[in-house]
This record gives sequence, structure tokens and C-alpha cells, in this order.
Amino acid sequence: MKLWKLAALSLAIGLAGCQSPSAYDFAVTDVHTSTQKIDAQLGTVTVTMDSSDKRADLPKRYQGVDRYWQESLQEALKRSAIFKATAGHTADLQVTILAVEFPSLAVDFKTQTIARYALVDKRSGAVLFSKEVQAEGEVPSDYAFIGRTRARESINRSAQNNIKQFLQQLEAVDIRMPAAPAK
Repeated sequence: MKLWKLAALSLAIGLAGCQSPSAYDFAVTDVHTSTQKIDAQLGTVTVTMDSSDKRADLPKRYQGVDRYWQESLQEALKRSAIFKATAGHTADLQVTILAVEFPSLAVDFKTQTIARYALVDKRSGAVLFSKEVQAEGEVPSDYAFIGRTRARESINRSAQNNIKQFLQQLEAVDIRMPAAPAK
């Protein structure tokens, strides 16, 4: 009987080791409707990885961060209702992920993300707001048995925290005073 239990446990551990980590989930769950409104319609939201900085070069299994970031950011902006849909002009949001730093081997995973957010007037090209946001996400060793799962979740948490910090800072933006003139 004990041998049967040991075999079943070994099989379960073996199968758990073969599982791939879940997909990224950067969705920010606690987005509130903004009381401050930006006097512009939200145009295009683009998120890219900074190719000039090797820190943003993730192993192949972590590719797609920019796509998930963009989807989650658009959803969070929609839920916050911070932009006026009836405003007379449009602003595009350009996000560059500068770094996704996580340990390659760890028990407790701590990931840092750095992203530059720029709100640009679509017509004039003036930078209405520009801010570099740094955030961390930490996952303890008891979160999951598989290290890749803990690593993926630490990236999720860091990206969620980064988007959340950006939304908080965006509420204080006054686009009547651009951060930089049009080029």
C-alpha cells in the first residue's frame, strides 16, 4: 500500500514538472473610475520593448510581454474612464518597456519592471505627459512548486503594479501644460 502511494506521488510530481506556466495576466483588478478627467480622447495605445537596452531581452518563453501589457493597459484605461470621449482632440499613449529584470535562479522571485509612458497630442506631436515608472512584483517560494510558474507570476505582479502606478500618476496630469513642445 505504501509503495502505491509513493508511485502516485512520484507521478503527480513528474506531471506537475511537465506543465508549462500559465499565460501572462497583467490585468489590474482594482481600477476605479477616475474623478479627474483628461480633456482628450484616447487614440492609439502602443506598447513596445526597448530594443536598445539588453535588460528588456527576455528568454523566448517570456516573449509577448508587450502584447499582454498593451491589452491590460487598454482595459484599465477603459475602466478608469479618465479620458473624455467627447473631447475636441486626441492623444496617443506610447509605452516603452525599458526593463523586465528578474533572477534566473531563485526561490523567492522578485521582478522589477521599468516603463516609459508618453501621452502625445495626435495633431501637434507635443508631449503632454512623460513619466518613467518603476515597479516590483514579488512571489514567495510557497506560491508554486515550479520555478517558472513563480517567475511568470512575479512578472505578472510587477507589470500590474507598474500599470497601477501609471494610472495613479495620470490622474494628476494637466495636459494644458505640455511636458515638451511639438517637434
